[in-house]
Amino acid sequence: MNEFIHTSVQKYLYLIRLRSIVNRALSLFSALIAILISLPLSANAQEWPVKPIKLIVSFPAGSSPDVVGRAIAVPLSQRLGQPVVIENRSGATGMLGANVVATTSGITKA
Repeated sequence: MNEFIHTSVQKYLYLIRLRSIVNRALSLFSALIAILISLPLSANAQEWPVKPIKLIVSFPAGSSPDVVGRAIAVPLSQRLGQPVVIENRSGATGMLGANVVATTSGITKA
């Protein structure tokens, strides 16, 4: 009787270990499949940005926001590898600049 309990416990522990090994293998296999599926998708992506970037400042040239915009443009241009153009659209308490940003699609228009 004692041997029966001992072998039953051993079988049970073996099944637990086997189940753990199978779960790990399935997890690794799933991760590998996910990586392999995502590789071709990332290879087709176009690098961004491909055109010069317009930075709209809704204040007049020489004002504090303009100076900050120009200070941001230099490192941004270096980091992205594209020129950053500062465009001042002052007037109507900033609404002219906001309107340009709201109506311009940065992807389709230059």
